[in-house]
Amino acid sequence: MTALTLTIGQVQLLHCLAEGWDTAGIAEILQCSDAAAVAHLDELFAALGAKNRAHARGWPTPVAT
Repeated sequence: MTALTLTIGQVQLLHCLAEGWDTAGIAEILQCSDAAAVAHLDELFAALGAKNRAHARGWPTPVAT
């Protein structure tokens, strides 16, 4: 089994998803545009191998590195 390594920012995004934050709320927290927040989410999904928000929320919260 391969260990999953996420950045601190990706772990924070995962927490936002788990709490049900929408894209606008995540963008506000990150102080970026909605489009940039979507790009960050897409990077998180790729790191997790997740297809979407629901799939990403199904992952256990990892320890940040």
